[in-house]
Amino acid sequence: MELKVIFKISLFFTIIFSQNIFAEWKYMGISEGLAGEGKGDELYIWNNIKKDGDKRTFPMLINYKIPLNGERSSVTEVVTFCERPHRAMLGDSEGFSKKFAKGQSFGVEKGGWWLTLPSRSILRKTVDFACP
Repeated sequence: MELKVIFKISLFFTIIFSQNIFAEWKYMGISEGLAGEGKGDELYIWNNIKKDGDKRTFPMLINYKIPLNGERSSVTEVVTFCERPHRAMLGDSEGFSKKFAKGQSFGVEKGGWWLTLPSRSILRKTVDFACP
């Protein structure tokens, strides 16, 4: 009888935990790619967006459809200004061996370059989410 209770309790916590593992990441959609690169990648942003006046800063997670030099996912810091939603700066990026930024880190690549975002792109959707 005790074994059944322990099994039910452990099953309950397993279900609850598995529902919350990725709870902070908000799914944005599938990338259409840029010049053939990144097509099919899944994009997410962290629910906790830092706000400083018109400025928005948030981590963006990319789960790669096709692993990139062993990386299956990466997290990049994104900075944008709501009055200019067609522009975003991609900051430092860290690659990981498993999806959802899990597993071994491949280190941090320094970023800091600005992109112009087409209005129907998945990256623009992330900015629109951060700047409702």
